Amino acid sequence: MATIIALSRTNYKWGLAFLMLLVLGLGWKYPYLGFMVPIVMVAGLIGAFLKGRVVCGNYCPRGSFFDTWFRPLGGLSKVPKTLTTPLFRWSLLVVLFSFMIFQLSGDIGSAEHWGTVFWRVCLITTLIALVVGVLYRPRAWCSICPMGTIQGAIGGGKHTLSISSACSTCGICEMNCPMGHDIARSRESGIVINSDCLHCGACIAACPQNALQ
Repeated sequence: MATIIALSRTNYKWGLAFLMLLVLGLGWKYPYLGFMVPIVMVAGLIGAFLKGRVVCGNYCPRGSFFDTWFRPLGGLSKVPKTLTTPLFRWSLLVVLFSFMIFQLSGDIGSAEHWGTVFWRVCLITTLIALVVGVLYRPRAWCSICPMGTIQGAIGGGKHTLSISSACSTCGICEMNCPMGHDIARSRESGIVINSDCLHCGACIAACPQNALQ
């Protein structure tokens, strides 16, 4: 059952990934496409109150792009801890949001201008995401994404992953986790608590012992 669910999720993620490519490719000409960015941001915030970073793992167009089109090009390394510290992540959030607000204030009454700014921010961050994705792992950006940081702070402890004694600590779940999280070491406590868990279900589908719920 877990495998079937994982496959269905993968299928619709190809469509979400295409949506991201469409926005990036045509947003410069059709600025209103840029409003997909705040729509996804708001959806992420709503999801955070309900189930943590569930939108990041299942409904984010850019995250879906990393899981599908971009996955073969991504690296296999963990993101350096220096990039995932709270200081770095919140500093990055302040810098990017300050840049976006400054850009929006350039023509505050123009919807087209706002759409262009949202598209520009999406383009810049996606280019950064592609670089770190090649250097480390496809979803490396998700480890430092400002919106992901906010969502993790809001609901990171909600809907935790449980791990049973059937776990053999083989590490297959960790190899399949798009974020590269440590999972098996939580076997004794029975609960995997990580504010950056994307609730994507990849680890559950990969576990040969059906030890994850």
